[in-house]
Amino acid sequence: MAEKKSGMTIRTKLLSTVVFLVIISVSVGSLAYYGFWKARRAVQEVTEQTIPDLALADEVNTLVAAARRYEKEFFLFSSLGTRSEAIRKKQEEYYGKMKASFNDVGKGLDRLKGSSMFAAVSEQSAQEETPRTQQLKELSANMAVVETAYRNTIQSMDPMAVELLGGKGFLEVSKLYEVYRGNVRSLEEGVGNI
Repeated sequence: MAEKKSGMTIRTKLLSTVVFLVIISVSVGSLAYYGFWKARRAVQEVTEQTIPDLALADEVNTLVAAARRYEKEFFLFSSLGTRSEAIRKKQEEYYGKMKASFNDVGKGLDRLKGSSMFAAVSEQSAQEETPRTQQLKELSANMAVVETAYRNTIQSMDPMAVELLGGKGFLEVSKLYEVYRGNVRSLEEGVGNI
């Protein structure tokens, strides 16, 4: 018969090692699950706050693109040499669509300014300077540029359109067009940067 030389048999040693490894595996798995749960929760919160604002910014960008489309149609009919009644009606139709689209851009900018992004700007400005605060300040400054470009675009669009609808050729209003083009490009660039 064999005598016990130590307090534990091989079976006991193996069993205790397996139990120890199971406890470590469950502990590490639980910590990992908790970490993933916490990260998923943080991403979900950020997503719920950010996605609607980004969708709104994209909508404003799309509205600017639609206005530019109608603008091109308006300019196309304004550049035609003949001034028939059908061309004039098309010109007026596209000017109306262009103006309505730019009005929609203004409404979109108002909604964007009232979004949670800009609410965060005022909340963060009272706190300490962080990279997020800096981003929010840049966003706010860019929004001011966009609003100015929008107002300038509307103000420069109307006198040019009056001249074109009055029968002047596109080349005759080229100076007015240059002012308008600079303003609308600033608007496009600013909206693209939001």
